[in-house]
Amino acid sequence: MSYILKTHYNHRVIKYVIFSSSVLLTCLIGVLYKSAH
Repeated sequence: MSYILKTHYNHRVIKYVIFSSSVLLTCLIGVLYKSAH
């Protein structure tokens, strides 16, 4: 049971990390694009 909970938690963390990194990447690209023009 604890193993299932652990893996479920890890999946949530991985999803959050991917989401936050993609948002940061999008912001960074937007800033670079604005400064380039």
